[in-house]
Amino acid sequence: LNTLEFFNGSEWRQFTYNQGQSGRVVIAGGYGPLGVPAAGTGVKSMQSMQVMTLGSAEYFGELDQVNTEHTGCGSEIRGLLGGGYVAPARVDIIQYVTIASASNALDFGNLTQGRNQAQAVSSSTRGIWAGGFGPSYRDEIDFVEISTLGNALDFGNMTFAHSPGAVGNSPTRGVFFSGYTPSNPYSGSEYITIASKGNAVNFGECSTVISGGSCGSNTRGIFGGGYTRNPASVATKTLQHVVMASLGNAIDFGNLVNNMTYASAGGNAVRGVFTGSDGSPYVNTNIDYVSVTSLGNAQDFGDLAIKTGYAGAVSDSHGGLGGF
Repeated sequence: LNTLEFFNGSEWRQFTYNQGQSGRVVIAGGYGPLGVPAAGTGVKSMQSMQVMTLGSAEYFGELDQVNTEHTGCGSEIRGLLGGGYVAPARVDIIQYVTIASASNALDFGNLTQGRNQAQAVSSSTRGIWAGGFGPSYRDEIDFVEISTLGNALDFGNMTFAHSPGAVGNSPTRGVFFSGYTPSNPYSGSEYITIASKGNAVNFGECSTVISGGSCGSNTRGIFGGGYTRNPASVATKTLQHVVMASLGNAIDFGNLVNNMTYASAGGNAVRGVFTGSDGSPYVNTNIDYVSVTSLGNAQDFGDLAIKTGYAGAVSDSHGGLGGF
């Protein structure tokens, strides 16, 4: 079977290297066509796409609760969507979906506090949310065990309280990139070892204030869109990447087809997809895709089935799978 197994004290588990055999990405909730953050007009619908085929997204199901500005992580089987904003407050809810089957989301549990725009990473067994905003910038890191229902527990703290940003994910390491602090844009990055609880450690720098999307393999993290630092708060098409196993600064990767801020993204070890907003009116229908293995510009993938922005996203073949 070309697998290596280990006994964790209660069951045999496989070490696996995910090669993106499925490649389904689910885009959940967000603001609808008439929505802006202040209005809180979220949508409940979810949509999905297969990243190895070009085309438009398809209807997947409904969230258990309407939610916007939430972030997702998960395993090969289950996708989790945590935190978010439901006017007039940030929420602590965690919802989950079974990625292989089109169906509605169910209640999973709660984060330690209400927050939106957190940064989420995961291995095959553990899901983690870091930072966010609610009602001030946060530095707390929460974790859950993906295969069991329940509330999140404390993992540690980030080096800076900031929100929002992008992430990179390998089976052992989660990297949190960029965002905003209470006083200034934050262009740094930090990482955690997913299997062990503890505080984040400095990783490197990036060239833009990333409030965009994230995808990648277990060796390369890719971040797309967001805002420039100088001039500030200008939507960008920039793509950057890091090597997950080594510390260092992000390197230019190419450009998205469209300017995207607060993008939703996912994929497998071969291809990543991005969809999001251009800053105004916070929604669009565009989906761009990139090749994870080669540097270059994004290309057009298709369109969303439901026009949305600030949505959550989960994938069944992201770079963190295979780790425990």
